[in-house]
Amino acid sequence: MNGKGRFLVVCFVLLVLLSTLGSACGKTDQGDTRIITIGVLTDIAGPAGSCCIPLTYGVMDLVKYINETDPIPGVEIELATYDTMYNPARDMAGYEWVKERGAELIIAVLPTTSEALKPFAEKDRIPMFAMSTTPAVLDPPGWVFTFEDNAHKYTKALLKWIADQWPNYPTRPKIGSAGWNEPFHIEVTEAVKEYCLDYPAEFEYLGGYLAPMGTVTWPAEVERLKDCDYVAVPSTGLGTATFIEEYRNREYTARFIGTDGLAAFRSLLMDKCGWQKLDGTWNTLEALWWTEPYPIVELGKQLLYKNHPKEAEDIIYAGSGYITGGIQEAYVIFEILRETVLQVGADNFDGQAYYDTAIEFQTTWEGYPQMGYSQEKRNFLDYTRVYEWKAEADDLVSVTGWLPFIE
Repeated sequence: MNGKGRFLVVCFVLLVLLSTLGSACGKTDQGDTRIITIGVLTDIAGPAGSCCIPLTYGVMDLVKYINETDPIPGVEIELATYDTMYNPARDMAGYEWVKERGAELIIAVLPTTSEALKPFAEKDRIPMFAMSTTPAVLDPPGWVFTFEDNAHKYTKALLKWIADQWPNYPTRPKIGSAGWNEPFHIEVTEAVKEYCLDYPAEFEYLGGYLAPMGTVTWPAEVERLKDCDYVAVPSTGLGTATFIEEYRNREYTARFIGTDGLAAFRSLLMDKCGWQKLDGTWNTLEALWWTEPYPIVELGKQLLYKNHPKEAEDIIYAGSGYITGGIQEAYVIFEILRETVLQVGADNFDGQAYYDTAIEFQTTWEGYPQMGYSQEKRNFLDYTRVYEWKAEADDLVSVTGWLPFIE
């Protein structure tokens, strides 16, 4: 069976597991164990599935590891998982579904989900973690927490780093962007434009173009950006792959740049475009890639090979979803849960207790700078790194240390 076939098996098995978990999450506490249910609103059957399926696997594996190997005293964690299919019309239905199953925390994987549900989470006092960040979920600070800041800030960090790298250009490099008209890529588009206006000596701006969500043909956008030295490509799945393919098929030579969305969809991009079209691409990543030699990454790989030995290579090839959102970002959620229970006890745990702990939570791990929340800050990390897609290495390779976000 080829890689694509094996990955379809992964999807099928996951769907079966999700159905089982969803039906089990309504059970009551037993004995001295306090069951805490976490709702997961993700995408299984929609356009972001190739990233979100491995991510959801990672959350599931981390929950299993904590429950079995490193338990929170007096607590068993369970998941109630709902497939939004990246359809904003399903966000509210998913929210109600996980609430009915007793969710006291919610993980929202997609940007549209966390934006739409922020006021409801605040009203119901249910802490929500957004794994894709936009300004609306951070400002004003409320009951939605994130790992990274919004794409605006780390896109500007990438542009500043690029501006420091082009001493050999005879003139200012030309730059532009294209992507879907959805919250995440709107931030990328605005960041590129704002940076160029703020620093006109560094780049010549050729425009930012937003197409309807789901667009897979880009004739106008490609032609408008054909003279660029750098193009910020679409941020999500099939939009990214089809743009890159069309741009390179017309033999235009700009270096592609982007955010962590590129790393999240590695298998889709590689299968459709290949190294000939992707070599040299730069993307930001606000977490550690598979090859980084740090304990949190090693834990993720151990869990992957233990729980999914037949699919592990396919999940790694798929991209960053499992190791970043599924392990590193989810680890923050569970560490705050652990700290909350240690402070108030399992029987006194609720959303308010979790919130009170989260807004003062600070920590660091090997491989990361200091991280944390505060009364006024809902993003955990203030730095990004740049990774290059290198055909020679057949992988993504880090080309910077941690770069501070730029307002």
